Amino acid sequence: MPNTIAHLGVHCLITRGLISNADFKWIFIGAVLPDVPFIIKRAITVLPLDFDILDVRLFSIVQASLAFSVLLGLMCAQFSRRPGKVFLILCIGVVSHLLLDACQIKWGNGPRILAPFDWSITNFSLFWPEELPSHLLSVFGIGTVIYVFAQPVDSQCRDLIVPDAKRWAIISLLLMSYFSLPLTFLNSIEQAGGGSVDVIRSEDREGQEIKLDRARFVYNGSSTSVELYSGKFISLLGLGENLPEKGKVSVKGTFTSHSEITVREHHFNNARYREIISIFGLLAVMIYWIRILAASAHQRTSSAVRIPGE
Repeated sequence: MPNTIAHLGVHCLITRGLISNADFKWIFIGAVLPDVPFIIKRAITVLPLDFDILDVRLFSIVQASLAFSVLLGLMCAQFSRRPGKVFLILCIGVVSHLLLDACQIKWGNGPRILAPFDWSITNFSLFWPEELPSHLLSVFGIGTVIYVFAQPVDSQCRDLIVPDAKRWAIISLLLMSYFSLPLTFLNSIEQAGGGSVDVIRSEDREGQEIKLDRARFVYNGSSTSVELYSGKFISLLGLGENLPEKGKVSVKGTFTSHSEITVREHHFNNARYREIISIFGLLAVMIYWIRILAASAHQRTSSAVRIPGE
């Protein structure tokens, strides 16, 4: 998927084109909603917790679908005086995010827009993350973020509310649904080939095809190994020689034995660049919201101490 900075720029352009007075704060939230499952997945994988990483991957794929991203957006809208309008803004953001993700080339990976009714990947395969369109989107995103941060935030505070009991009940129900319902679809997405989990778990995977998107590889000077989504490394044949010691690669290949993949096609990815600029994008969203919440708290404090009739 494009980096977060690129998403912020494109989402501001699309959403403000459809809703001219859409608040930037909600546009920013809509831009990251489909990525929330993968942010949680990243946190889980670095913590000393006993989870099956392949189940976590399947869970994240389901949560990142259009239906569950919209469900999360409905929960976020409960913190606004105008939940209907905010929900629309967030829906525009979710759809824009998934369609933009589908523009990049991702072998065996991509948004499942119609899930859980159809687990097919939507992938237009227009350009790689390392190619010029991605860089242009990133530059546009940086300019957009600078512009947004230069605007006063007072108007961004007006619709924020502390939910009442009824809204908290709705929020609780939506959160429980967001985290519990994906469990009912794990078997379905695995059987549909989601994340190549069925192939990786197979006891007899010799001869089976596999696609890996931006997988880590290690080269020791004579042999290459690649990391499966299970976190285990196996031999990888066909990348050639004189490789860097490590990096990321997208692969189309075949299991020539249980612990060996022969490459049919490959593409080296500059994934580090994307990760770094995405971190800056997430930090921009977080800092912007901190500014707004601080301004909102200041406004409430000022209203509380104002002398009646003054």
